Amino acid sequence: MILKEPSPVKSLRRIAKLRGFRFIHSSLNIDQKTFALLKRVDELYKWFAENFVHKHKHKVEKWLLYLIVLLENLSVPELKKTLHSFAFHKNDIQKVISFKKDTAKVISKLKKEIPASGIHKILFPLSYEVVLLMLLKAKDVQIKRKIQDFLRAYSGTQIHLRGDELKELGLRPGPDFKLILKELLDAKLDGKFSTKEEELVYLKNEILSKKLSR
Repeated sequence: MILKEPSPVKSLRRIAKLRGFRFIHSSLNIDQKTFALLKRVDELYKWFAENFVHKHKHKVEKWLLYLIVLLENLSVPELKKTLHSFAFHKNDIQKVISFKKDTAKVISKLKKEIPASGIHKILFPLSYEVVLLMLLKAKDVQIKRKIQDFLRAYSGTQIHLRGDELKELGLRPGPDFKLILKELLDAKLDGKFSTKEEELVYLKNEILSKKLSR
């Protein structure tokens, strides 16, 4: 696949000059604006690789970033038909569709004043390819900062306490476990505590005491 070559943009330019990209889809038009965006994808990927790869388990597929940009102007039905016709993997198709469907909605949510836990809730379900391209497309400085904060700190945040430790506190396994762990994570993201000791105090005083008083 051309997009997996070391320097795919050069090959894409040659294709654009020779025959264009209508063999992929009749309405697909790749212009200089697209190539400028592809160049920014290179810069974005390099920035992520240099600053965040060691912090994240998530692997970002560079070729998929290119693909999403190339197909950006197609509608969701056109995307689905095109991607299935070229036999792309289901997960990759979902990421391309996600960028198309979710970007405007996510950007709108990030315009609001929201805590770190809110930013995490919005961005965590998305693939890193989609998050990075949202960072690339966002024009508002504050939105860019929120996405960068997610990549820099929020996405790797974990709580200290685990299910076994909750059992030791007398809690029974069940749906409440997940809710309590989520509430703890949100509180940690929002700076309510940092150490395990503080986390345990928060759990007892702010979560469990309220549940018992209901």
